[in-house]
Amino acid sequence: MAVKSALHSVGGKEIESDSYPVILSPQAVADIVNNVLIPSLRLDIFYAGNSTYQGKLGEKITSELLSIYDNGSGKGLAASKGITCEGLPTGKTELITNGRLTGLLSNDYETKRILRDEKAQDKLGVDPLAWQAAIVPRNGFRFGQGGGRNHASLPSISPTNVVIEGQNPHTLEELLQKITRGIYVGRIWYTYPINGLKAGDFTATIVGDSYLIEDGKLSNPLKPNTVRINDTIHSVFNHLTGVENRQTGVVLWAADEVIYAPHLALSQLKMSRIADFVQSL
Repeated sequence: MAVKSALHSVGGKEIESDSYPVILSPQAVADIVNNVLIPSLRLDIFYAGNSTYQGKLGEKITSELLSIYDNGSGKGLAASKGITCEGLPTGKTELITNGRLTGLLSNDYETKRILRDEKAQDKLGVDPLAWQAAIVPRNGFRFGQGGGRNHASLPSISPTNVVIEGQNPHTLEELLQKITRGIYVGRIWYTYPINGLKAGDFTATIVGDSYLIEDGKLSNPLKPNTVRINDTIHSVFNHLTGVENRQTGVVLWAADEVIYAPHLALSQLKMSRIADFVQSL
């Protein structure tokens, strides 16, 4: 597969800085979710006031097409485990349900701390005592750096199996057919928040397995390392036009969690040529 991808990138085309209709591959979706979205769905980040969804628990934050949950006890899922490093049972936490923020990842310490915080309602947007089911401590782990559990460290909040689903799912071919002229984003890296996590802004470099889309089909390859994504997760998840009907398990660099991601079709995504991006710095 690596050889095939390398051969396909030969003679790749460059594109101008603009907003394009796109289809994000499972790897690209997983990279954005893991590095930009999931940190804003942690209770400790809400406590600190740094989530891009601050004060919006229970509110609509994405397209209604989108649902995301973390399931540490899911049968057949690669990162399942029965007990957290705090000795508590794992389980399923509904994070986003049909576009609404319905739960947060937490550990025992953070759940107890927010329940005793006088400013908790301002931070969450709801009374934590009435929403305790949304902050159950199922994700307290002593993970090392991509190498299993490290019991010399304190428990922190970590996802397990993150599953991304959508209403009215489509095949990849059906998603492609909706796009007359756009970009298929295959692989990205160096994905990180900019302007602080709370802003929701992020950037990522498109590195390979990416193509122009013309008349509903993949056409010329996109030249690797010539364009960056520069947008916000609010734009990404509110411009959804379709979700694939299957998920691919993705293991990211030095990660203990597994992201089960489908292809996502977006009506628009901002991209910048690398030369233009460098000149603007």
